[in-house]
Order: sequence, then structure tokens, then C-alpha cells
Amino acid sequence: MTVDAEDESLNLSAKTRDLVRQQANLPPESPVNLWSLPNPNRNTRPTTTIPILIKLAICGSSSNTLTYRDICLAIAERFKWYRKSQDSKGWKGSIRHALSFHQAFRRLPEKKHRSPTKGALWTVDFSLGDGFKRTKARRRN
Repeated sequence: MTVDAEDESLNLSAKTRDLVRQQANLPPESPVNLWSLPNPNRNTRPTTTIPILIKLAICGSSSNTLTYRDICLAIAERFKWYRKSQDSKGWKGSIRHALSFHQAFRRLPEKKHRSPTKGALWTVDFSLGDGFKRTKARRRN
């Protein structure tokens, strides 16, 4: 695969953007990013789920990829509740969990990105579906 083909594969398709827009209940003409969401009530947690926030953060980035750290920063920049939260380990852990367990989030191989970023880059990819990567094993008594 050439460098141009690698760069091209990171462009999110219109179908992907439409799916994210639909999941986030955004109007058809609005951009697909965190700033398209309505402002929550003062000092309250946004009602949008963590996986949707992650998808909007990634879709709103110029490269359609973000590191875990950049996803957290984008969400905290957009929503005061996350910036001021006393439980930052809690919501950041939820982001890490969502990235690991939702099929729509794809971790890019280290060799595909040439930037000096620390950590893996993540993108949105619905080719495997939008469910969980693993099914829960039921305990038998």
C-alpha cells in the first residue's frame, strides 16, 4: 500500500458521517463534531453517551484520527462538566473502555501514522458493525 492510499483510507466516508450524525440526533445540515451538540444545562453532565462523544470528537478532527489523550481533551474542551469533574478518572476510564470494546473504533497500526504522537491513533470504522467486540460470557451456576 502506498503512502497516498494509507492517507486516503483515513478519510471518513459520507456514509460513516451520516451514521454518526444519525446516532447523535444531529440535523442533516450540521457538521459532525462535538460543537454540533446542544449545550447541556449549567453544571450538569451531557446526556450524550460516551461512544457518541468519541465518534463526534474523532469526526471533528482534521485527520479523522485522535489519540486517547486528544479524545479526552476534545471532550473536556467542549463540555464544562468534564473539565470541572472531580471524577476525571471515572469518565476517562469510560472512554478507554468504549475504545476497547466497541467495534466502530479501530486502532490504527503504529506504522500507519508518522507523527511523533505518543499513543495509538483511533478512528471510526463501521465496517465490522457498531456493537461490542466481544460478547459477554454468561456465567453458569
